Parts: sequence; C-alpha cells; structure tokens
Amino acid sequence: MMKVVFHKDFYQVYTFEPAAEAGRMEASSYSSWGFCYFNNMAIALVVLRQEGLISTALVLDIDLHFGDGTVNIHNPSERSREEYVRQVGHILSGVQVDLIGISAGFDNHIDDWGGLLETEDYFSIGTMVRQTARASGGGCFAILEGGYNHDVLGHNVAALIDGLSS
Repeated sequence: MMKVVFHKDFYQVYTFEPAAEAGRMEASSYSSWGFCYFNNMAIALVVLRQEGLISTALVLDIDLHFGDGTVNIHNPSERSREEYVRQVGHILSGVQVDLIGISAGFDNHIDDWGGLLETEDYFSIGTMVRQTARASGGGCFAILEGGYNHDVLGHNVAALIDGLSS
C-alpha cells in the first residue's frame, strides 16, 4: 500500500511492504524478484502527477543496482567518490522540475557492496538535491532502496536526510 501526502514545502511517500524488503521494491514492467512487485518511485511519481501535484520530475538513482523499473533515470557511474559526487552535481545543474526523487540506495557505501562512498557523501548529495529543488521552486524526497550493511545503513540514511533538510 502507498500513501502520498503533499505539503507546500515537501512531499512524503509512505510505503508499507513486507518486512524482509522494507523500503526496497525492485520491479520492472516485465519482472519482479524477491518480495519486489512494485517500483515505489514510479508509483509515487505517477500518483503525484495524476493528482495534479507535479508536471515534471527527475529521478536521481544512487543505488548500486540502479534503474530497476524506472526509465530516464540519472545515475552517477563514476568509480572514484570525488568524481561520483561531482557527477551528481553535474546531473543536477540547471535542472528545472517540480520534484526530485532520490532512489536512495546506500549499497555504494565504502563498507557495503559498492565500496565507494563515505557517509559524508550522502550528506553532500542530499544538500545538492535540496539546493536544486529550492532553486527550481520544487520539492524533493527519497525512497529507501539498497543498503545491506546494517552497521552503517542508519548513519548513511541520517546523513542524506540531514542534507535534504539543510
């Protein structure tokens, strides 16, 4: 089940999924796997558009397994953390959309499968997204995607949220 709540300064997307896959729903139009039957990002954007709350959106997918079920997403592909964060800035430069959605995967962390980003990089990404959203008069939100090292996952999520709140 999904509920989308709109407020003048932010959007909140609440999802209710099987506990084994809380936050992570990898699905495409032709397949799904594990407990993944729906793509939360795609559903959220469709609902917001159908309700007339947005016309345009950008999806920034920072999950290691990017693009599952979304088309025309933007995913940094660099293999150095400095270049990765710089590429996020390049993707966001000049963007004029009603909403930026982050498919917020944390499996690119140095202590997770991707082995690339530090916790402070998620803060930087969140800050860049929030600044871009403000500059375009739009909003932003994130949906939890990957992140398999539970020792660092909470710190990474908090860093992104702090960046989005800055």
